[in-house]
Amino acid sequence: MHDEETTARTVREFKGYVHANAPNERGAYTVDHSAQVYVFDRAGRIRLYIKPDAMTPESIARDLRTLLREGES
Repeated sequence: MHDEETTARTVREFKGYVHANAPNERGAYTVDHSAQVYVFDRAGRIRLYIKPDAMTPESIARDLRTLLREGES
């Protein structure tokens, strides 16, 4: 079951941000939200926090390759 309380708790736990803006005259609305990405290992632990606007594709790829190598051992 998915409800507003569950969404709010998940946003808090992941230190995110979400805000639904007021609908316009046609009922359409936009949602402002954070855009971080979490990478989990097979045990369900967060291993990497990616903030797209603060990292380069090269640094993200480097970090992912490091985590993949760890998983091979």
